[in-house]
Amino acid sequence: MYIIYETDKDTLSLLQSKYLLLEVDTIEFSNGKTIRAFAVIDREHISFEEIPILESLADLHQNLIKNYRKKNWNYCKQAIDHLKGKFRGEMDSFYDELEMRISTLENISLAEDWTGNILSKSE
Repeated sequence: MYIIYETDKDTLSLLQSKYLLLEVDTIEFSNGKTIRAFAVIDREHISFEEIPILESLADLHQNLIKNYRKKNWNYCKQAIDHLKGKFRGEMDSFYDELEMRISTLENISLAEDWTGNILSKSE
């Protein structure tokens, strides 16, 4: 799995015409700037059976990210169960990592303003 960082909307649009881009995280900088990170899935890594439901799988992945940020752990665990093995398993290591994070996070008290994003002190 390749990861790219959002540079500009035109580049993302160009890549989306050839690849499936799945958001995996957002980096927040102390100056207020944010950059999204995307997994790049080659269309060759999408099985024939997944083609008709590809849009719904991508939506489920995006809703997984949204619900992770909302601390909706039950939704996340169910989404991960459904998404594992899709995209010919290319995203499974990401889903495994997210599942481990959730196991830790659901047992601790998080700040009200927790966003789930990676924080960076760099400008």
